[in-house]
Amino acid sequence: MRSKQRKLRVESLEPRKMLSHQYGLLDPLVSYTMQPALAPVKNTAPYVTVQPTNQTVAAGATVSFTAQASGKPAPSVQWQSLAPGGTWTQVSGATSTTLSFTATADKSGDQYRAVFTNRYGSATTSAATLTVTSPVPIPPPPAPSGWSSQPLFLARPVSNVIKIIGQSGFTISNLSFANQVGEGVVSIDLENCSNFKIIGCDFSGDTEPIFCYNCTNFEIGWCRSLDIVGPSTRDGTHRGNFYQFDTCLSYHVHDILVKGGDTEDVFSNYRSGGTAANPSIIENFSIEGTNWSSTSSTGVILGDGWSSNSDGGYVIVRNFTMNSPGQVGVEVMHGMGYVVDQGTIYAAPRPGQTSPNVAVSIWEGDPQVTFSNLKVNWTKNDGTQNPYWFQYADNVTLTNDVWHATIDLTTLTVDL
Repeated sequence: MRSKQRKLRVESLEPRKMLSHQYGLLDPLVSYTMQPALAPVKNTAPYVTVQPTNQTVAAGATVSFTAQASGKPAPSVQWQSLAPGGTWTQVSGATSTTLSFTATADKSGDQYRAVFTNRYGSATTSAATLTVTSPVPIPPPPAPSGWSSQPLFLARPVSNVIKIIGQSGFTISNLSFANQVGEGVVSIDLENCSNFKIIGCDFSGDTEPIFCYNCTNFEIGWCRSLDIVGPSTRDGTHRGNFYQFDTCLSYHVHDILVKGGDTEDVFSNYRSGGTAANPSIIENFSIEGTNWSSTSSTGVILGDGWSSNSDGGYVIVRNFTMNSPGQVGVEVMHGMGYVVDQGTIYAAPRPGQTSPNVAVSIWEGDPQVTFSNLKVNWTKNDGTQNPYWFQYADNVTLTNDVWHATIDLTTLTVDL
């Protein structure tokens, strides 16, 4: 406001009479400048200015919903979710204008909305739907040239193990390590390697054919292992399994035959896997066990780890057969995005030996996994069937599985 300007005129020493005005008493000898008053801001209930939109993402990707609203005072926000057939419930901790989380398959079809509130009312956005898609499977690579006609496993015997550290872009092919190494020795030991291939190798009679540590983007295919030596035991580096992947990312293992003998785990994925966009794949393999005496041997372990932070994720296991693979057929621990599809798992009583335990197991870590199109017939030494055991089942999906299937054992015999 501008300062007052006083004009003094003395006429007498008598007190002056003040003039009455709508703004109060005014001194007639004072010049006043009046400013128009600002209109008061009215308080208003919230009203939505930005609606959330439908989202489609792959399983494992981060999805975000955004909404905005105006009002005075500024409204608070609370996100809500609605599962198909359920009721709207608050999303814990979701009190900002953007709701972000990791999408999982079980959330597909859920709806989300935001509720804005202040002391004068509330406003609710329209509902947005989440669609979660499955990772796109990686097609198998073509077979090596002349695979069907070459006597592949008669070529180039090797008398020493192969150890490679920190290399990229190499291929190991058509080598026979048969009966060349002993207990606890790795035939091919790779560390910090990438973009390599191991093709057409024979590991018959060996304890542990391949160990990969911190390796990325590799392929292992058309390899066989007959009359396995063992059982091998784990050590501090987690060696001691057959095909062992430790902290590895994005690999494709295919066309593998493991037949006879004794070992620990055949395919062990320890803190290893892929991503939602590029899952690792283990496919087209056969495991035929005979004297599996280890009390913890398993055909395939996904997310193999011994603590909550030892997890993997996004591995597809498909098109396989297992005949007496050990104590467990497929075991899943930790991680998300696992798919086990199109497999046959069989075990019969083994008098005088350790009894088969369970065909499919979820042991710890509450992993997210889908079992689909499986045929299972698993009988323990006491004659009881034990097709599956889930310690955690919140994130398990079963689709078109037969857990007490009649299995033709001749279909479980494969030659390579």
